[in-house]
Amino acid sequence: GEFIGRVGVIFHDGWDEPELAWQLYDGFEGQGYAAPAARAARADYHARISPRPPISYIDPANTRSEALALRLGAVLERALNDDRGSHYVYRHPTPCPPAAETPA
Repeated sequence: GEFIGRVGVIFHDGWDEPELAWQLYDGFEGQGYAAPAARAARADYHARISPRPPISYIDPANTRSEALALRLGAVLERALNDDRGSHYVYRHPTPCPPAAETPA
């Protein structure tokens, strides 16, 4: 019942596409919470909102977040330096198409 962080797809004002983002509070990192929550948020986004792959903006110094993005199947798309600072942009995969049913 304790609030340990947040994970979800964010539509920031002024950004050109949605971001899959995560934040766990101190003491809850490395316990296996972030990856399943991020997968569930991404699946919900794909199911209800769009098949387009979201991105994740990651501070280059945040190696744990970068490792999570890679575990989620995201690939480094580009590095940016803008008014928000320096960050990497990771592109998440598109949803898998439903498996074809095998005729009986």
